[in-house]
Amino acid sequence: MIRRDRALALIGGGVVLAVASASLVVLLAHGAEAAPQRAEAARDEVPGDIAWVLYDVCARQSPSLIMASIAVEDGRMTVRPFDEDGTMSEEPDALAAAEIVNECLDDYQVLEDTGFYAGALWTNDVATRLLLYDYGRRWMAPCLRGHGLPVDEPVLDAFLDPSDAPWGAYYFQARVPAMEDVLEARHACGSGSDLLARDMPG
Repeated sequence: MIRRDRALALIGGGVVLAVASASLVVLLAHGAEAAPQRAEAARDEVPGDIAWVLYDVCARQSPSLIMASIAVEDGRMTVRPFDEDGTMSEEPDALAAAEIVNECLDDYQVLEDTGFYAGALWTNDVATRLLLYDYGRRWMAPCLRGHGLPVDEPVLDAFLDPSDAPWGAYYFQARVPAMEDVLEARHACGSGSDLLARDMPG
């Protein structure tokens, strides 16, 4: 069965606004970055909770892509350029910019059943939020730093803010240019939402 999710991204000024299974705002640093060398031919699997990290990594290779539609079909993420009036762009420069991003994205298979589009699992339970904070402080942050991802120390006030879900943001903080490094860390450290996948109060 084909599953198709779409989002609109506005990259101008360094901001991506996305609407899909969950809403997300990602800050992008402009500046082209060389694509990492890949030794293997197989497409790497990307857990859905870090799908936007994949988009971020690939989009930074083509900073001239200003506005785009983002879609995932059968695990393949693609972008198409938009004009300012909201219609699909046919401008050669825009199409070329999107192609750079798509060539990067094509190396990866997005696993859509694992928190697709970074929709962090949610809880309003204060005790559970405290456990998530402790989990982040004792496990997630040290593990990610140990794998070369420079994440910040978890902040208690953010974990107690009922409108925030900082346990879902560890991989977005890191801003690592090579997706392979992110995947290695994700495999070793897991997700900040892992505690919520267990039977805990919500």
